[in-house]
Amino acid sequence: MLESTFVHIPGIGPATEQALWRQGIHTWAHADQLDPASRVVRPRAHTLLQQYLPDSHRALATKNAVFFARLCTLGEAWRAYRHFVQDVVYLDIETTGLSPAYDQITIVGVSDGEAYRVFRAGGDLDALPEYLRRFRVIITFNGAGFDLRFLRAAFPRLVLPPLHIDLRRVTNRLGLTGGLKAIERSLGLQRGAAVEHLSGFDAVRLWRQYQRGDRNSLDLLIQYNAEDVLHLKAIMEMSYAALRSQMPLPPAC
Repeated sequence: MLESTFVHIPGIGPATEQALWRQGIHTWAHADQLDPASRVVRPRAHTLLQQYLPDSHRALATKNAVFFARLCTLGEAWRAYRHFVQDVVYLDIETTGLSPAYDQITIVGVSDGEAYRVFRAGGDLDALPEYLRRFRVIITFNGAGFDLRFLRAAFPRLVLPPLHIDLRRVTNRLGLTGGLKAIERSLGLQRGAAVEHLSGFDAVRLWRQYQRGDRNSLDLLIQYNAEDVLHLKAIMEMSYAALRSQMPLPPAC
């Protein structure tokens, strides 16, 4: 899908991209072969393609995710998922409240798509920034409005992966609304019996109980967080397939 994308090029918007697709220019390779004399595309668009596509090929070959960061502002970062799937971190945080100014992170759950790991306040939370530097894509649910705001407040020098896919924005495009639990139910994803009825408010309660010495509360909080994190991958996979199917492109693209 990324190699069929043209809106990452400054000066090319959705309308021009759609026009290219309608003309049968479905991939960068098709655009590379364009004869400027054919006037299949407007001269300005052709100039932009000639200028940026060589860099696009190089950026993809070298996994330079920064080059495609413009897709984040357009809500199109999901298109890069398949090409960077080995460089993705799924992340979800738990906190003591809703304000990054007054509340604190309690735990941060992450997964590289294979293994879940948790960072805990009062434990190894300070190791999180170095861990995140390994990745090129970060996937959250409502991370733009919550998780990433807390992380930036907690770690002012934090360097996040250059591509952020916020699944709240992605699922909204598919007509799915509500919080993460509601989206999971819409997609047929189920939680373990021990945590299926827990909410963010319970996450705060469990942390407080742990601080009072109840180790079992921490274990349950981690299990609750792990469900959040591990379901992000399933939601990403299903959302990618659904959005890709809506694109007016041949299946091979």
